[in-house]
Amino acid sequence: MKNNQNLNQSPSHLASQSTLQSYQKTPTVRPWIISTVIILGFFVVTLLLPENQIEDFATGVVAISVLIVFFEGKRIEIQKYPATLFGRGPWSYAFTTFLLWVVALPFFINRRYKILNGEIQMKGKAIKI
Repeated sequence: MKNNQNLNQSPSHLASQSTLQSYQKTPTVRPWIISTVIILGFFVVTLLLPENQIEDFATGVVAISVLIVFFEGKRIEIQKYPATLFGRGPWSYAFTTFLLWVVALPFFINRRYKILNGEIQMKGKAIKI
């Protein structure tokens, strides 16, 4: 019975499932903790830096965050999941992170956590009851 189900699925769907399963690990730290540490750490470091270095530091942190969001979004194939206010694919999530770093980065971290734990279904995939 299982073989018949696999034959009915498209090859791209099977490829994306295997990709996610190979990366899928249950994170031990909740996403809100990660987000809080990143945001608070950013503000603490900016308070400790000399005034002339704050802008360079902030630009670097946002740029690195945008790159991480983009490549992580491509890796988990985020475009295959339902769109949100912050994006539809890696490019839009990265652009939103660039514009609204304080809000979009924690949102992306939470979304990534839910995708990797199977809490969000792919577009067009039926939910089993």
